[in-house]
Amino acid sequence: MWFPVLDTGAACLRGAAAWKVEGRGGTHYLRPMLILPPETERLAQRLAEAQGVEPLAVVHRALEERARAVGVADEAPPYRSVEAMLADAAVIAAMPILDPRSPQEIMDEINEL
Repeated sequence: MWFPVLDTGAACLRGAAAWKVEGRGGTHYLRPMLILPPETERLAQRLAEAQGVEPLAVVHRALEERARAVGVADEAPPYRSVEAMLADAAVIAAMPILDPRSPQEIMDEINEL
């Protein structure tokens, strides 16, 4: 049997209040859910459907992008958008070719080493 205890000093929650639960698997911290206004949920749902992802992913990505913009993000995102990768590819494709040899000639030289 476990009993939740309100814990306001949980380091893993960066100071936010949480319910501390002791169980067979160890100590767990339960945070209250964030309740979004209905218009925010509808907007997240429409955007998620347009992008083919879950609404939670839309909200998470928007929060990550805003956190980076204001300088409070923990780290770089673990993903790169398709648009960002295509933009990088366009920049690389526009660069001048510095080696006039054909790809086959370059591979032949590498294989000789």
